[in-house]
Amino acid sequence: MAQQGDTQDAIAHLQTALRRVGEAPDVYVWLEAYILDALCEWGPPERVPEWSAALTELAAHTGMREWSVHACLRRAAGGDSRPLQTARIFLGAVENPSLHERVEGFALAPV
Repeated sequence: MAQQGDTQDAIAHLQTALRRVGEAPDVYVWLEAYILDALCEWGPPERVPEWSAALTELAAHTGMREWSVHACLRRAAGGDSRPLQTARIFLGAVENPSLHERVEGFALAPV
């Protein structure tokens, strides 16, 4: 939806999904992380700090270092380059070459 330009509808669906994921007793936490990351990607910029903070907390609480890197990149996209240093630390425990490339590419791009 969002890629076709209907971001408002996509955000509404993602927010509904995030609420429902939180209501389920045995939900897969990685699904919540994907939803939060998608909200950061497509949502209004004023809400991104809230969602990236939630992603940071979820990743830290569950030990999902890959999602910690994603959360750092979301914060860095807001103009703060300090999270890139943290992302590099987390990358030491992540075996995902494309994520390594994304962090390095992000670090080289102007923020």
